[in-house]
Amino acid sequence: MMKSLTPLALVAGLFAASPAFAATTVARAVVTADLNLASARGRDTLDRRLVSAARTICEVGQSRDLMSQMNAKRCYKDAISSARLEAQNVIARRVGAPFNVAAR
Repeated sequence: MMKSLTPLALVAGLFAASPAFAATTVARAVVTADLNLASARGRDTLDRRLVSAARTICEVGQSRDLMSQMNAKRCYKDAISSARLEAQNVIARRVGAPFNVAAR
């Protein structure tokens, strides 16, 4: 039986230093189909992939000017936070664990 490819989308908003520029959304798929997300090792591997993807799309460490560094740091923080939340949902679905639904 062939496993389906289940990518986890990692999305980040990149903000230019000048208000004249509009926010840009960048996404990168993180493949999870080859991971056993029921194991700690599989979840650790997924987290490393998320960190790597977030650093890449947010261009962390690519710039020397302060404004670009601050934007990259904010982008990374937002991207990794949302990716880890989505990863929790993927893990819950994959291992059959219940997950919470909340409403205000």
